[in-house]
Amino acid sequence: NWSLNVPPFSSQSIILITNAATKTVNSDATTAGGFPGTLTISNLVIGAPGGATNTLLLSHGGTGAPLRILRTLTLSDRGALVMNNAALRLEGLSGNPQIIDGALTLNDGLLMVTNNGVQLLVGNNSGGVLTVSNGTLMAYYPIVGANVGGNGTWNIAAKPQWKVYESTGGA
Repeated sequence: NWSLNVPPFSSQSIILITNAATKTVNSDATTAGGFPGTLTISNLVIGAPGGATNTLLLSHGGTGAPLRILRTLTLSDRGALVMNNAALRLEGLSGNPQIIDGALTLNDGLLMVTNNGVQLLVGNNSGGVLTVSNGTLMAYYPIVGANVGGNGTWNIAAKPQWKVYESTGGA
């Protein structure tokens, strides 16, 4: 049940998964197939206060219907995002970082940071963990341990694939 009594959509300025009680929000094949409008949002924040953990589980049954975040993903302390056979497109604006200070796990599927100049910060201001296992990571600008106090960890397991893009400088 969504607090606004409507599912997420792109005109909402921000989607928060930050409640006090531990929970997992599941976006599965039913969501991807039956409610595709809920898969494009503007901003997403996942986190929790002390003693709790909030998780978004993406399990769409393939990469054909990605969760698209048009501006910013902020994965805060005690927030987790788990991808099992799903896709996530972080489209952001240049200079607008995607922040992982919680745990992002790509078990299978595709994680794409699509635009030049969009940083993927793992461990921006606290301990962030990115685990890539049997999936594909495509990013232009990943940084692990970005700021003072930012402890980032990038775990690479099994048979992942990744691409780091370089700017061509062309028009």
